[in-house]
Amino acid sequence: SNSISNSISNSNNNDDKNWNEYLRSDSSPLVHCSAGALAGALAAIVCNPLDLIKTRLQTQHHTTEKPLYTNAISGLKLIIKQEGFKALTKGLQARMLIAIPSSSVTWITYEFALGMSVKKDNKN
Repeated sequence: SNSISNSISNSNNNDDKNWNEYLRSDSSPLVHCSAGALAGALAAIVCNPLDLIKTRLQTQHHTTEKPLYTNAISGLKLIIKQEGFKALTKGLQARMLIAIPSSSVTWITYEFALGMSVKKDNKN
C-alpha cells in the first residue's frame, strides 16, 4: 500500500515536473501566446499615436475650412500643445482589444505550422 502511494506520488510529481518543463520550454503554446500578446500590445502602443496623427491629417479637410496640420510633425506638436500628451493614447484600449488576441493567435499558428514542417522535414 505504501509503495503504491509512493509510486502514485512520484508519478504525479513527474507529471507536474514534465508539465512545468513544457510550459517553460520554447515550444510551449503559453510562451507563444504570451509573446504574441506582448508583441500585439507593444505594436498598438507604438502605432496608436502615428495612426491618430494620420487620421487627423486625412480628416481635417472634412472638419475645418483651413487645415490645422501641415504635416505629421506639426500635427504631433499641436495635439500635444492643445490636448496634452494623453491625447496620443485616444483609442488605444480598442486597438489593444483587437491587437493582443490577433497577435497571439497569429503567433501560435505560425509556430505550430513551423513546428509541423520541421517535424515533417525530420521524418524525410
